[in-house]
Amino acid sequence: MKLLSKVEFRETFSAPMQRVPKDASPPFDSWSYFGAIPKEDFQGCDCSAACVKNAWTDATGNFQHLLVSSSTANTFMVIVLDLVEGNVHGHHLLDLNREYGLENKP
Repeated sequence: MKLLSKVEFRETFSAPMQRVPKDASPPFDSWSYFGAIPKEDFQGCDCSAACVKNAWTDATGNFQHLLVSSSTANTFMVIVLDLVEGNVHGHHLLDLNREYGLENKP
């Protein structure tokens, strides 16, 4: 279980990020990893519905980000997949409300 810092998370981006089609199959199973993320890493956000809202692959094809929705608008637990190694690179709580000053609407 690797909680990625903001810097480590940003290192998995390479522009332009490409949206993964909604009907695409995941490259490998990451749900056991998701289920083992420590409760404190969610920082009080409820992601228990385990719904992947979007997935994005970086321009290099090395990383894929699975955005698991939370009950808080614009907040996601991101599971970062290492497509080269074929494993989970880590996770990061992405709060777009805090990052970009978005309104927090339910």
